[in-house]
Amino acid sequence: MSLESIFGNILKAIPARRGRLFEQYYTRTGSDGTERRIGPYYVLTRSVDGKTVSERVRREDAPRVREELARGGDARRPGREALGGGGGHGRDRAR
Repeated sequence: MSLESIFGNILKAIPARRGRLFEQYYTRTGSDGTERRIGPYYVLTRSVDGKTVSERVRREDAPRVREELARGGDARRPGREALGGGGGHGRDRAR
């Protein structure tokens, strides 16, 4: 992999995020006694200094955050492959 293609992949990946986006719902009991599902609410969970940090994401921002998370995962792969590591922790190896 050439240096130009590595930098090209990095530039394509900006902005990028790491973490996971969860879609959550709450159940509420209405005045008539029926349970209602409220949501979705989106929560971004990531690791900062070894600690798990969660933050809410607005519904209209969820698609953009999903794309940034996908780019964040893609951005890590080229560097690891260039260094000879697949990053698959043995899952991709032939048995």
